[in-house]
Amino acid sequence: MKYERYKRIDNAIKASDSGGIWERWRYGRRLVCDDKMTTPRGNLKHEGTGFPDGRLAWLIRRSSVSEREIQRRLQCGKTYPQESQIRQILADFRTWDDLHRANFPPVPEIEGERPYNPLETDELLQQHEAHSRQFEEDSQYENGALIPRDAFPDNTPMHEIDRWTNRELELAARFSEKAHRRRFYVDNLIKAVHGNMDATLGEAERAFHDSDD
Repeated sequence: MKYERYKRIDNAIKASDSGGIWERWRYGRRLVCDDKMTTPRGNLKHEGTGFPDGRLAWLIRRSSVSEREIQRRLQCGKTYPQESQIRQILADFRTWDDLHRANFPPVPEIEGERPYNPLETDELLQQHEAHSRQFEEDSQYENGALIPRDAFPDNTPMHEIDRWTNRELELAARFSEKAHRRRFYVDNLIKAVHGNMDATLGEAERAFHDSDD
């Protein structure tokens, strides 16, 4: 596993002139959402392929920060799953030191707001595909069952179901947003050629962009 996507946030933390709370929270949320790094409860995993000394030691070596700092970032990400919560914290606390000295006080969640997931779409797809390969979604799921029971038998803890559901919802939302943007763009292309459905894509795009001049 590469560290580059965490490194980007590390660089933002170092460059921050506003206390670094937002950037450290994003680092913590990335850990919580990255199932290669954390358990369904959001705790760092131990040994595994590519992590002979465990995830924590792997992160410390690459971030050059202390164990305590990594754990604080993780705690922040777990305590404030929603973006609205961390925005409230930013209004109440000036610096990261102020926040962790206050021991990450609770902030009410907003009903209906999805947990913030900073993973990029290709990472969510990899998680989805890995899950599909591991459990080979059974015919029950394909025929309309909401939860694949071969993947999640009766003794599955609900926190694992919750985490899986959030990942699936996040992935679906991203694809839905892209589909809506595409529909809006195509509608404008059709409008640019006055509804002529025999016009080519190239003609439509030229007409659309010429209309902006």
